[in-house]
Amino acid sequence: MECPHIEESVKLTPADLKNSNCSDWGCGECQTKESPWICLSCGKIRCGRYVKGHAKDHYEELNQHCICLDSAFAVYCYACDEYVINDSEDNKIQKVRDCLQSNLESQADENDGKRSCEHICIEPLRKTIRIDGEKGSTSVYQVLGLKNLGNTCYLNAILQSLSNIDPFCRYFKTFRSLTDSDTRKEKHAHNTRGQNDNVCIVDELRKVLAGLGGFSGSPFYSPNSFLTAICKLIPRFRGYHQQDAHEFMRYLLDRLHTELCNMRSPYYGDKQVSNTIVTTLFRGLLLNEVNCLVCGIDSRKTDSFLDLSLDIPSEFISRRNKSLSDNDISICKLTDCLSSFTELERLEDSELYYCSNCTKKQLSTKQLRIKSLPRILCLHLKRFRWSSCIRKKLDTYVEFPMVGLDMTPYLTPKKVKHTSNDRSIYDLIAVVEHHGSGYGSGHYTAYAYKNGWYHFNDSTVSVAKEEHVMKCKAYILFYVQT
Repeated sequence: MECPHIEESVKLTPADLKNSNCSDWGCGECQTKESPWICLSCGKIRCGRYVKGHAKDHYEELNQHCICLDSAFAVYCYACDEYVINDSEDNKIQKVRDCLQSNLESQADENDGKRSCEHICIEPLRKTIRIDGEKGSTSVYQVLGLKNLGNTCYLNAILQSLSNIDPFCRYFKTFRSLTDSDTRKEKHAHNTRGQNDNVCIVDELRKVLAGLGGFSGSPFYSPNSFLTAICKLIPRFRGYHQQDAHEFMRYLLDRLHTELCNMRSPYYGDKQVSNTIVTTLFRGLLLNEVNCLVCGIDSRKTDSFLDLSLDIPSEFISRRNKSLSDNDISICKLTDCLSSFTELERLEDSELYYCSNCTKKQLSTKQLRIKSLPRILCLHLKRFRWSSCIRKKLDTYVEFPMVGLDMTPYLTPKKVKHTSNDRSIYDLIAVVEHHGSGYGSGHYTAYAYKNGWYHFNDSTVSVAKEEHVMKCKAYILFYVQT
């Protein structure tokens, strides 16, 4: 919510927190390290209401000390009795977060090499992706969850999936902070003027990925600052309504690409102004071919894509309650969805194609084929359909390969001749699943492969068996080129 108490209640500055490390926080009353909150007025640390409630007692004793921040950087106002998503004009809260995050990273650097075996060593991809001719480095960090800030599971699931894409994650984590460069910050503000932007999603994503890849005393990271930035830019993401994970992912990738182009970021791959890490990894090309059935003339158009949205074939929708056994030939497979996407279709009378040769609309056929495959193949299964006035969910199970997805049958014929087999084979690295029956309800979780499968359910992270991943009703699938 928009808290009106920030100006009068937030008094702490980065100078006050120079030696404060949130992983060491403990309640000043009962000394517990469980759920510590720091008062942003005076800096005293007290435990949350679900422990012994000393933070609330502190507020009731000193009425103006109503805003506090926890070790995952979530901010709460006792006067409003709500989590806070806004900030002051001079970004008081964000400066506190940045200082505390910097303190955490400094401690991690000091302890580098002293880490015990309890921390998990994970290689984010099944195979290291070659982007610039060199293999990506394997990093060592904790597997952290993301705090749910009020129906933000859609956001958490997408962020966890993207954080598992090694070159994508490494690029943003090493991206220089805008707070470290006034010149770049001014350039970003100039190039995005009129777009509601003193907000930079690139910088906010960098903070989240750095937080997920670092060490902290908490089992999860709070993307509070990232959510605040998203809400400032897109009003529809404000409040506590459930949002669609795919729509959020598309907005996020488009926004990152736009910002990186505007900031004149270092070229990544081909030296083109319009090329960024987003397009280098996710962009593929589709060939849209329309054939006039009267004169036989073909019309070809090439379009780029960051993900492919696939329909679940209608013949499988009524069979959603069938057994999921391997011998059940009625099970819908991902390859069925891809075949349906690329099959030749006859356009309806309401979709007649204007033939430039016949100079009028004619009956025609249409076919989509993939002209160029991306490094990261993102497949979205269209599980939500409009029925009357509501958007219903298709709960059909779709079987998908964990390794060895062969995209060769869906390429244009010319592309097949010039594409080596290993460039059209993909392995699964992440899955987003929607639980529930409605578009505006339910819950999102994610599975990701990090030297073994993990299940990310907001702040909870657990080891997952491969058979559990295979049986999930996927909504978005992320594949990496082998």
